Amino acid sequence: MKPIYVFNLITTFIIILLISVIVIMLASGYRFDFQTKTITGTGIITVNSNPDGALVYVNDVAQDATNTSIDNLRPGEYAVRIEKEGYSVWTKTVTVEKELVTRIEARLMPLYPTLQSLTYTGVTNPVIAPDGQRIVFSVSQGLSAGLWLIDLDERPFNLSRNPQLILADTEDKTYSQSQYTWSPTSDTLLIKLVDPQAITSYELLSIQDLAITAISDIDEINAQWKDLEDSRIEEKTSAIDPDQLQEIDELVNQAWSMNNLYILHEKETDTRVDYYIYPIKPSVNQQGSLPTPTTAEAFNHPIVSFNKEEIHTIQWFPDSKHLIIARETGENTGVIELIEIDGTNRTQVFSGTIKDLFVYPNISGSKLVVLTRFNLENNSFNLYSINLN
Repeated sequence: MKPIYVFNLITTFIIILLISVIVIMLASGYRFDFQTKTITGTGIITVNSNPDGALVYVNDVAQDATNTSIDNLRPGEYAVRIEKEGYSVWTKTVTVEKELVTRIEARLMPLYPTLQSLTYTGVTNPVIAPDGQRIVFSVSQGLSAGLWLIDLDERPFNLSRNPQLILADTEDKTYSQSQYTWSPTSDTLLIKLVDPQAITSYELLSIQDLAITAISDIDEINAQWKDLEDSRIEEKTSAIDPDQLQEIDELVNQAWSMNNLYILHEKETDTRVDYYIYPIKPSVNQQGSLPTPTTAEAFNHPIVSFNKEEIHTIQWFPDSKHLIIARETGENTGVIELIEIDGTNRTQVFSGTIKDLFVYPNISGSKLVVLTRFNLENNSFNLYSINLN
C-alpha cells in the first residue's frame, strides 16, 4: 500500500475519532467556555409543573414555559422560580452538576380555589378509610338519621360519589350515635352500638354488599385486624436492610408515605414538636427513586416545627412529595397548608372554619375534603371539597 494511502487512512480514522469524541462530549453536556478558554462540563434542568404552561425563571431570567429543559448550565446553584396567573409562586434553589439532569416537578396551588358541597344533611364524626377513598359519617337529625357513606373516587360515571345512607336509625339501634372503625383493608366497618339499657353490641358491615354481621367475639376481630396490619408493615419492610430497620424502629409516631419511600416522624423537646422526613434507602431495583443529594440533605433538618401548645395535624399528600398541615387558629377555625417534603414552598390553601381540623385529600390529590360551615347561624357542619387544580 502506498504511503499516501496509509496517511489518508490514518488521517480519516483520527478525524472520525475526534468527531466521535466531540459528539460524545457535546451529548454529555460539555461546552467550550470562551471566557476561560477551556472545555467545561454543563448540566440540565428539566422543569415540569402541574398545571403546565407556567413561566420559568432561572436566576430571574425568563426561560420557556413548562414543560421544558434548560441546558448548557455551568455547575452550581440556581434560583428557579415558576409563575402562573391565578396560582402561587413556586421557588427553589437547585444544584446543577455536570453531565447530570436536575429534575423539577412543581405543583402550583390555586390562589382562589373553588369549594363544592359534598353533603347537606349535617355531618358528625366523619372517619376516612385507610385507603383514602371513602368517608363514613353520622347524621343525627330528621329522616336522614343514621350512618352515611361518601365515595371520593373520581372514576367516570361513579354514581356513588353522592352520599349514601347505609344504615338508618331504628327504634332499637341508633347507628347515628355509634362508634365505628375501618378495617385495615378499607372494606369493612366495625360498629359499636349502645342501646338505651347501656348494653354494648358490635356489628360488622361489609361496604361492598352492605351486609351486616353480629359480632360475638370482638377480641377475635381485633386480633385479625392487627394481624392484617402487621402483615402490611412486614411487606413494607421486607426488602429493607436490617441496619436501617433498627433505625426505623426508633422513629417516633411513624407515618409512611404512599410510595413507601419516606417516613414522617417527630422529635419532641420541652417546648416544641419537630417533624422530620426519613428516606428509605433504595433496594437494588429502586435505584434512582430517591431525591437528588441536595434534597436528601434537607432531611437532616426539621421540615416543620410547632409549639407544643399549638393544636395541629400533619399528614401525607397522595403524591408523597407534599405534606398537609392543618393548624388551629381559634375555636373551630384554622388554616390548611401544603409543604414540600424538603421544607420548601409552604403554601396556604384554605383559611376559615374547620371542625376538629378534619381535612383529608382524595386519592388523586385533586381535592381536599374539609368539615366546615359558612352559615354561622346554623350549627350544622358539612363536608366540602377544595379544588386544587
